[in-house]
Amino acid sequence: MQLMPGTARGLGVDPYDPAQNIEGGTKYLAIQLNRFGSLELALAAYNAGPGRVLNLRYLYISETQNYIRNVPALASKYQRQFAAAGLPTN
Repeated sequence: MQLMPGTARGLGVDPYDPAQNIEGGTKYLAIQLNRFGSLELALAAYNAGPGRVLNLRYLYISETQNYIRNVPALASKYQRQFAAAGLPTN
């Protein structure tokens, strides 16, 4: 996960501690999902910031557009790999 220093502080996690980083990143993504109500907008907020989602500026950021497209594809890929290895996928 990648957390900005202020976001990590706000979540009360150390971004350099792997377990805390994952906990903070997943919590922040869940907050954005609750706030925006769709995975696409939550991913945009995680990547570009919620302010850019609110004013639609994320639409013009190619990195964010790629992120929105790639994350669900990668999640699906890893779920299939976990399932094939007999590991839980949720």
